[in-house]
Amino acid sequence: MTSDEVDLNGLRPADLPALSTLLGTVRVAPDQPPLRVRDLVHAPMRSGALFDGATHAELLYLRPPMPLPDVSGLPSFPLPAPDEKLGAPLDETIEERRSRHHFGPSPMSCATLSTLLHHAAGLRGYQPAYNTRTYPFRRAPSEGGLAPVDLLMVANDVSGLPQGLYLYDPADHAMAQLDRGNMRGKLTEVARTRAGCSARTRCF
Repeated sequence: MTSDEVDLNGLRPADLPALSTLLGTVRVAPDQPPLRVRDLVHAPMRSGALFDGATHAELLYLRPPMPLPDVSGLPSFPLPAPDEKLGAPLDETIEERRSRHHFGPSPMSCATLSTLLHHAAGLRGYQPAYNTRTYPFRRAPSEGGLAPVDLLMVANDVSGLPQGLYLYDPADHAMAQLDRGNMRGKLTEVARTRAGCSARTRCF
């Protein structure tokens, strides 16, 4: 049999042995609908890596935690609406980027901060996923869209934002305050601690 004589949803004859192996690892209850090819691939990985021992019926109802930080009870500072379009082309931005140790005399505006956070870690939108109708997807890609990294920011000189340590809340596009006051001394101490770490010392 040649590849021109079989059409199994894009599968080649050479793929059939691997598909047969997958079929032997997946158990589907008689009352469940037939699995698609992608189910055959993902179900064993999910049940083995995340939900060891879960049945296919149980997998259908399991949901991962929402990829949004818990900011309940924290003081919140809403950000202004961000600019959806950026005027600088990518090649010019890459060419002009530099590490700078001295900044301008004027504070960063909340509008600039808002646009930066929106494009770096904001929400792209909501869509059905993981058995949820409105699963949030971030602008920064991550494995499975699970967004395991939250964005923390130290604000020492941002107009309209009190000095302190903040957690970015992409759901409300706001800054949740974790600590108040000038953070320069604490940042200096953290930098010194990390600078003194040896190869055998893990610093966090």
